[in-house]
Amino acid sequence: MHITLKTKDAPEQNPNLTPKEDAPSFHVQLLKNIKAKALGTPFELPPGINASGVLSKDSISFAGITVEGVVFGEAESMWNKWLSILPPDGVLGLGLQGMAPEGVRPILDVMAEQGVISERVFGMWLGRDPEGGELTLGGLNDQLYQGELTWANLTPPDGQWWTAPADSIVLDGLTQLDLCPGGHCVVLPASNSPYFIVSEAQAAAINEALGGLDIGQPGAAGLDCTTLYRLPNLTITVGGRAMVLGPLEYTFLLRFEGGLQMCVSGFLGFPGVDDHTMLLGTLFMQKYYIAFDRENNRLGFADSA
Repeated sequence: MHITLKTKDAPEQNPNLTPKEDAPSFHVQLLKNIKAKALGTPFELPPGINASGVLSKDSISFAGITVEGVVFGEAESMWNKWLSILPPDGVLGLGLQGMAPEGVRPILDVMAEQGVISERVFGMWLGRDPEGGELTLGGLNDQLYQGELTWANLTPPDGQWWTAPADSIVLDGLTQLDLCPGGHCVVLPASNSPYFIVSEAQAAAINEALGGLDIGQPGAAGLDCTTLYRLPNLTITVGGRAMVLGPLEYTFLLRFEGGLQMCVSGFLGFPGVDDHTMLLGTLFMQKYYIAFDRENNRLGFADSA
């Protein structure tokens, strides 16, 4: 058994990244009924999630099913740029046990234990049109990707994040960049941001090599719209599969009133991210379907349909 959820169109969070229509973010409308019993235990999620509050417990109903006895967080404080741009009613966390506060089990585990889903697997697909995307819980939708999935084992398998080793990460022809220092680097799907998030040092080096312009935002850079198409391809290789994005697929083209436009690099430097890690935001996920397999502790990648 599996459950399919449609994402809500939200172009404000993830602007037009290709010459196509505004793209959706991964924002799911699903919670139908929560009457919580407060447990009173405080929680604070890791940096990057930026939320704290208290734990509560109740049954949660969505997509026509009910999950009993779920412990979840009631956020009392959130400090996240994207949450201010696109305020959600809540966040469905699908991370690993290592990220959860002590005593809290991932909802995917609870759903499998109660027989709501048959296996701890889910797939994410983001379309490139205003219809949004799809999250499939308990299985994958093979109509939403092409060919076979390429799998990569999680490293570490019991960590906080869905992290897999990359064979290489390169911007074609920019040999001065070392995006996989010492031949060791990892990638991490991150549907809560559109960017390719890297260390501040890596972002500075990448954006300088791309001809980046200062836009007054730490870690970010503008680009010359007239030469955008001349920039090199980005190739991320995982499990022997080379996943290529052209310059219009890893940059933003922002349009404003009066015909004005601004181009921005999709590479964002973020404090606390090390030089060996790249978070793959929705820019990447618009082009590639991602399968999350907790049963076998692995990530799968395929071309989106």
